[in-house]
Amino acid sequence: MHRLSDANFSDEWDGVLVASKLPLTIWFLAIFLITQSKNGISSLALSRSTGISPTAALRMKHKLQQAMKNHDDSLALSRVVQIDDAYWGGTAMMAW
Repeated sequence: MHRLSDANFSDEWDGVLVASKLPLTIWFLAIFLITQSKNGISSLALSRSTGISPTAALRMKHKLQQAMKNHDDSLALSRVVQIDDAYWGGTAMMAW
């Protein structure tokens, strides 16, 4: 059996996944749901989809978002940045 600590993961993901008691299948399902949701996913919806408690889903979502943020912060954007199929929500508000 392949241990996660032997895998070639970055420090952010290694710390998030190794210290958890949840199975990897739940983590990978949560990663998929969070990254593929166009308008975001609530922790309650994540809880329902993965079958874990709402508290565990909230913590999992926070850890995944923090790991993604840490990874993105280490990369600088260069050249032209294009956005495809983005959701820029909200309605225009009138300033009085």
